[in-house]
Amino acid sequence: MREEFYQTYDLLYADYVYNNDIRDRRYYQRNFGLYEYDLVRIIRRAIDYQSNDRRVRPDAKYFLLVNFHNMIVRPLLEYRPFRNPERIYGDDPLELQVAIENDIKTIIDRTNEEADKDEEISGHAMMKAIDTLWPQLRTTKFEIWG
Repeated sequence: MREEFYQTYDLLYADYVYNNDIRDRRYYQRNFGLYEYDLVRIIRRAIDYQSNDRRVRPDAKYFLLVNFHNMIVRPLLEYRPFRNPERIYGDDPLELQVAIENDIKTIIDRTNEEADKDEEISGHAMMKAIDTLWPQLRTTKFEIWG
């Protein structure tokens, strides 16, 4: 990966949700909505935690963040029955959070196992891992897309 794109993905990932400036937090809460903002923060924390001691490149982190947000969280929030705050997470308020955290751990674990010892984990490696892990991922139970 070219160095300038490495840095670009690092900035995109860093800028997606977290910023210490309270004005930016208000911006994201206003533009995402409170529940969506909370779920995106859950995704981001899970990625940060699972990739903390691993060689996960910024493009791989951004790939997971954007895909979990836009392909799982947003469709659930757009679907009418989930607009009721009590129903956003399903019958169990922690069900979606646990599914997201588990899937991110599973994906990062798999890519880490398959990577060479000194190799950084790329977005492409994440994509391949998701393909092979598809039947095991907990978020697929929401049947958003197949």
